[in-house]
Amino acid sequence: MKTFLLAATISFASTVVYADGLGFNGYGEYAMEAESFEFGAGLTYDVNSFNFYAETVFTKPNGSELDFTEATFGVAYTINDNANIYAEVITDSEFDYDEAVVGLAF
Repeated sequence: MKTFLLAATISFASTVVYADGLGFNGYGEYAMEAESFEFGAGLTYDVNSFNFYAETVFTKPNGSELDFTEATFGVAYTINDNANIYAEVITDSEFDYDEAVVGLAF
């Protein structure tokens, strides 16, 4: 067990050092009533108090193929440990402009 914890700690530390502000995220969900899957994946890059990110969303309605639905590009600025402000540009599946969003997260 001690060996496993040591190996996990070293692996995590080397990933953090290697990534140098780069991170990956993702999610998957299933809508019961709509009977469809949605998957999202993206990456983030942290520079000082700024977080730059890009995310893609894919959907798979019941019985159909996996479709690229949208992409989001954004930046967030950390005000303090409890709040940040952000701005996003959302595109459709053709990467045409769809929406701009600004907000406060806390």
